[in-house]
Amino acid sequence: AALTIAGEKHEAIPQLKEAALTSASILMELLSAKVANAQLCRTVLEALGELLEVAGPALRARICEHLFAGNCNNGGSGVIGAGLLSKVSQEHHGNTWVQGVIMWLAGLAHGVAAIVREMNMNQGYGVQLAALRAVAAIFDQLEDPQSNEMGSRGACIAAALSAMNAFPENLIVWKTACYTLNSIVQHGLDHMVQKEQLEMCLRAGAKALNVAQSLEHHCYRDEASYLREESVKLIAAVCITCPDFRFSLQEANCKVTLAQAMEAAVDRFPEDDPDKEAEQVEVLVHNLLALAYVSGPEEILVSCLQRWGAKTFLVRACADTVAELVRRNAPMNEELLRGRVHAELTKVAQVHKEDVQIQSCLELAVGFISQPKRLNHQLQNQVPPCFVQSC
Repeated sequence: AALTIAGEKHEAIPQLKEAALTSASILMELLSAKVANAQLCRTVLEALGELLEVAGPALRARICEHLFAGNCNNGGSGVIGAGLLSKVSQEHHGNTWVQGVIMWLAGLAHGVAAIVREMNMNQGYGVQLAALRAVAAIFDQLEDPQSNEMGSRGACIAAALSAMNAFPENLIVWKTACYTLNSIVQHGLDHMVQKEQLEMCLRAGAKALNVAQSLEHHCYRDEASYLREESVKLIAAVCITCPDFRFSLQEANCKVTLAQAMEAAVDRFPEDDPDKEAEQVEVLVHNLLALAYVSGPEEILVSCLQRWGAKTFLVRACADTVAELVRRNAPMNEELLRGRVHAELTKVAQVHKEDVQIQSCLELAVGFISQPKRLNHQLQNQVPPCFVQSC
């Protein structure tokens, strides 16, 4: 906790510097002694990764010396080197979760470009899946727009798409690749990621959604459902990043597929499991956003509220979607001012008048579309650039 608070400045404080070096040494001794324990290895590696994220030069050198048998600028024998990390990898070569953490550590040490090189050199299932997870984790946590990792986004997109092509029938690879692409796309367009690459991401998401829809009622139901969720998130992320792509979706007649995905998400919503509710409401928000870009928010929100307005989770998702569209100043937002969405939100407020949380969500959404200019200005200055997950 002290290291996290101090960040990279901790090495200027002698006591913290010594504590950091000692902590890293103890963790690596534990890792070496219990290398056969997969769960312990994963936990220790995650802790070392957290240390590496805030490490100054001395701590970084200590960790890399033991894990990679070299410094963080030279991976030695491949991206994971020939040190302790290599031993853990060999011991748990079939454990994709351990391999994912290993690849994440390698990415923290050498950068995502090194992970992409590893993916290009080794087309095996385990390496591809671990690398995809590692790239997603790094871009999910990346907040600095000036980070060197931003320059590798194009190569990461190409590597993720290549993994999907290499394993055309593997739902786990496709699901993970969609998640990885989503984490990259959300960082926006620039000279490193151009519209052509986003279009390839959109096509991959649409294809993945079709695959998921075709398998969701078969023996692969659970994995197909996860693929459906991640593909819809990817489609929504691409449309939000570049709204012009909504015309491509309209031409490809994606409205039907996305509507079917919405029905599946509502049908499978875990109403009896409150721990999963926030996550699944977010899934619904992504689905509503994708549909809003394809068909317009008025048609989608009104029809969903009329059909499922008795379900509190659906009302929350619609309210969050309104907030997200207004905050992002989506090009279709004039539809929200026509009055139909306002009327339906007011109507469902009466249905759920005893639910304080829903009332709060609806009041927020109605306020957004009643005074869009003022509220949009407030949101852009106060809310961080991420999807509204809950009220």
